[in-house]
Amino acid sequence: MQRCLTTIFASFLLVGSLPTAAIAQRDIDDIDNPDSISSISAGLTESEMSAVDDSVNRALQWLAKQQNLNRDGSLPTMPSGQPAITSLTVMAYLSAGHTLEGGSYAKGLRDAVDFALGCQQENGLLSSQRTRPFTERYNGSHTAYYNHGITGLMLCEAYGMTGAEQSKKIEQAIPKAIEILRAGQYNKRRKADQGGWQYYTFHLDVDADMSATTWQLMFLRSAKNAGFDVPEQMVQDAMKFAERCYDPRRKIFNYGNFGRERYTTVGSVGGGILSLSMGGDHGSEMANNAGNWLLRQPFENYNSYISAGGNYHYGLYYASHASYQLGGRYWRELYPRIVNVLLKNQRADGSWPAEAGIGRPYGQCYSTALGVLALTPSYQLLPIYQR
Repeated sequence: MQRCLTTIFASFLLVGSLPTAAIAQRDIDDIDNPDSISSISAGLTESEMSAVDDSVNRALQWLAKQQNLNRDGSLPTMPSGQPAITSLTVMAYLSAGHTLEGGSYAKGLRDAVDFALGCQQENGLLSSQRTRPFTERYNGSHTAYYNHGITGLMLCEAYGMTGAEQSKKIEQAIPKAIEILRAGQYNKRRKADQGGWQYYTFHLDVDADMSATTWQLMFLRSAKNAGFDVPEQMVQDAMKFAERCYDPRRKIFNYGNFGRERYTTVGSVGGGILSLSMGGDHGSEMANNAGNWLLRQPFENYNSYISAGGNYHYGLYYASHASYQLGGRYWRELYPRIVNVLLKNQRADGSWPAEAGIGRPYGQCYSTALGVLALTPSYQLLPIYQR
């Protein structure tokens, strides 16, 4: 399994995260083309990159204090947000170079992974709440696939960075998690939604959306990277759904394909770009067109709805990673803007405010973990986000 390579990589990181400026300079020195994706500094000065390091470290210190409030290893949030919020937090630490086997955060990370594993239901679903026959906002059916995709992704990323006992638990959990995804990929009311995911039970006009589907694609890509058996047809059908969400007239990815769900958010556009990337389709015309749309968005309007809606920090996370995957001018133009707005609005305690929209009930751990993940593509320490 690829886990062997990941373990070697993880052992290199046990001393903690490398200074960002050093990482950026190393990669720039190693390339001939300054337009390359490897130009991860995006033109920031050493002082500015140091400020990113400080911001990330303060956010992680704040998150560690919040975890200490819960004895089960989870991070505080509403019940329907688990284990996704805890999993996003684990990935925030991993993205900054921390592992589960060494350093001051190691035990907390292992506890968080154990909590996430403990949320898996008998049928393989990675969600703390039971699903219901109907979908209402904030209930188990509403958040099930988000919990599932985010947590599956985190477990696969942590797989090679933890000890043998916990790795064995992950080995047992992931095949079941993949199998239930396959079961929910095709039972749709409309042919255009085949291959994607949305909520666990039918809701409104569509049965699949760009946001939920992107998380499943990232999970499946990470699982494949870790050596798990991922049916290629699942990935291809999910990719086809993502392509159907592309609007050739507006040159963006819509949230859904029908009715009231056919609207655009930063998350749907960034998610579309990431989905193509997860399937190996880098730099396509669709992705570049969507990247142009991202560059025009007013990210400086902190914690506000952008375009038709969508949560701000959630969209910022997607925009940051999408621009990194696109590289070149997309990364150079967008990443410094993301850095500036996040550093300007970070609270003195290291956190970022809760989402201003429908994500508000999930609290500051949610927005703070997303803030860290939006800042750390330049670190290139989380395997799933490497190009």
